[in-house]
Amino acid sequence: VPQSYQKVWVAILGDEEVDVTSIDPSAVRLGPGEAAPRTYRYTNVNNDGFADLKLLFLIRETGIACGDSKVELTAKTVDGSLLHGRDVVKTRGCRHHG
Repeated sequence: VPQSYQKVWVAILGDEEVDVTSIDPSAVRLGPGEAAPRTYRYTNVNNDGFADLKLLFLIRETGIACGDSKVELTAKTVDGSLLHGRDVVKTRGCRHHG
């Protein structure tokens, strides 16, 4: 539900090439609304042995609209390198006209 006050967790997955502890969580932005995370934690989301960065966002701040099918995330590392990611989303609770 795009305009809800619900929250959504988003994970940036780490691996042998991506050290998520080098990402500045305060510089992560999600969606067209460029929502900032409310909180974050390091955990191993996919049980692959590498730390992942899990971030909590308020859905209404992301700018995701009914019918959107993709969402983009931007981030910066502590040394200033830019990161960009995209994933599929499915909106719910939208009224369809027609």
